[in-house]
Amino acid sequence: VLCIGYFWFLILAFVLWLTDQFACSQLHNLPFGIPNPQLHAWWHILVGFNCHFGITFCQCLRQAIVERRLPRTRWHFGLIPLVVDRPGR
Repeated sequence: VLCIGYFWFLILAFVLWLTDQFACSQLHNLPFGIPNPQLHAWWHILVGFNCHFGITFCQCLRQAIVERRLPRTRWHFGLIPLVVDRPGR
């Protein structure tokens, strides 16, 4: 799950960033008074999640390989993963 989240947050952030780069003038002039969706700001948020997922994934790998025990992950708000430390066997 962490690896999949890491991959998709990065892909989505990249797509939003590219859309913002190439369609900036169109996004500022949306019809019917629709405000600019601020895709660059969303890029920052998603890349932040991407970094957190990557670090959490590396923690899980380290615990599984070096310490030879399966990690336990706890999810806050159903979106933010944290590795819960288990006492050694």
